[in-house]
Amino acid sequence: MAAPGSVVLDRRYALEEKIGAGGYSEVWRGTDVVLARQVAIKLLHLGYAQYAEEVARFRAEAQHAGALTHENVARVYDYGEPDPPRPPFLVMEFIDGPSLAGALADGPLDPARTMDIVAQTASGLHAAHLAGLVHRDVKPGNLLLAPGGIVKITDFGIAHAAGSAPMTGTGQLIGTPGYLAPERAVGAQATAARATCIHWASSRTNAWQARRRSRGSTWRWRGRTTNAPCRRCPGTCPRRWPRWY
Repeated sequence: MAAPGSVVLDRRYALEEKIGAGGYSEVWRGTDVVLARQVAIKLLHLGYAQYAEEVARFRAEAQHAGALTHENVARVYDYGEPDPPRPPFLVMEFIDGPSLAGALADGPLDPARTMDIVAQTASGLHAAHLAGLVHRDVKPGNLLLAPGGIVKITDFGIAHAAGSAPMTGTGQLIGTPGYLAPERAVGAQATAARATCIHWASSRTNAWQARRRSRGSTWRWRGRTTNAPCRRCPGTCPRRWPRWY
């Protein structure tokens, strides 16, 4: 394994310490050696970097988040696609604090702090909507708690821009099961406001109860549905549900 700081991307970004990883990418704390500041560097896994669709989605994340300037949205500084074997990378501001999911591991938050997080998240999402973006994966793991109590929305990897072509295949669903709008779970379209409100409300409930709606992470699902009626709100929701819902 390379020593910390020995890998420098684009002759500028030194990788220091891995601070997070998922099935799609990993995140490192790093240093911008030109501006002498700490940054977070997100690397697309090499297994995905060989597919043009995955690289395009990763690039779209940089473009989506980079188009936003708001206190409650993590800033994007740079993006690069170096020659193999180096993977595409995304450079963001480094947030020296836990995710909301990490904070909830110690128990529920008090009501005042919960509502403060809810309000800040709503403010950031409103800015995204004004820019024509729908996040599509708002959850505690994608809300970082910066020093000073500031909430930062991250991970626009599956965001959708109004008027753009879809980047998922027919019958393919991307998202976190416990946070999806019901109509998206069966392949139908949810409005931007409704889809985001469901994600946002689910995260709010987590903050109060310190209970996760789903143990899954962001994933793709291509599968069957069942005709069983909805047990939560029969008569008002679609009656065809994925088997995991």
